Amino acid sequence: MEAHGYDSKEVFTQAGLEPAKLTDPDARYRDECVLRVWEFILNKINDPCIGLKVAEFFHPTTLHALGFAWLSSESLEAAFSRVVRYSKILSDQDSFFFSETERDFEFSIQINKNSLNFPDEDYDMAIAIAVKLCRLSLGKTYSPLLIEFQRPEPDCIVEFQEYFNTELQFNCPACVLHLDKNDVKKPLATANSELIRLNEKVMLDYLERNQRSDVVMQVRKKIIEHLPSGNITQDRVSKSLNMSERNLQRKLKEQGESYKKMLEETREELAAIYLDEKKYSINEITYLLGFSEPSNFTRAFKRWTGISPSQYRQQ
Repeated sequence: MEAHGYDSKEVFTQAGLEPAKLTDPDARYRDECVLRVWEFILNKINDPCIGLKVAEFFHPTTLHALGFAWLSSESLEAAFSRVVRYSKILSDQDSFFFSETERDFEFSIQINKNSLNFPDEDYDMAIAIAVKLCRLSLGKTYSPLLIEFQRPEPDCIVEFQEYFNTELQFNCPACVLHLDKNDVKKPLATANSELIRLNEKVMLDYLERNQRSDVVMQVRKKIIEHLPSGNITQDRVSKSLNMSERNLQRKLKEQGESYKKMLEETREELAAIYLDEKKYSINEITYLLGFSEPSNFTRAFKRWTGISPSQYRQQ
């Protein structure tokens, strides 16, 4: 707005957004207020490509610790997986998915039926930011294989083609990035496992403060806290959350999760991080992950990856 000559503080205040919160990394704005800002922008700035222009002002720190976690991720596969896992940092109204198909990887943004009616430009911005993050990791000339948009084809299609530099399809069921498998799995030079671990803790703490009803995040945080003790049963976690084991099981099932699955996934991810750091021995990692014997850890790691921890470290 300021780049177009408007007083952003005045607009924010009129929309019901406290300008001072812009400098508070823990602050959140209500969707309906953000929608009023979009309405102002679209009424005052006659530019069908405004979503792409908004994305130009984006910086990874806009995403709180998730932005730093992206930059520190070992691959785009890990980075997109974290975006999905911690998507509540980004939005309460949209759902994010990341999956592998026979041909490629797909990152999709699906609009929930009961959500507010945000404009097409908001999703143009989101897709442009996702591509910008990929380019920060793989180089500024990077482009996905294909991008699908829910919106109709915009009047400024030439600018879209210049920005994304790939095949574009419109009027699709969801917004989807199609990504080359080799690009997604390529090790990133900016990977930093220690920063990942630190930023994941920041994200979990943040979500616990702002999403106390999200039992999945609370359970994941408790698993990470209790793993080194070796006593990482569902019963202990449920008691630490002040609920019965059966109630916890029911709440996880409602969100498509199970305690066993979450424990496995958390151990697998932390194992890779600890092995990348190289400052921990295999024995130390065994106990950090709550296994009683190195042989148990090795069997589990082979089940997850097909190779032993020592082979993974050598690679």
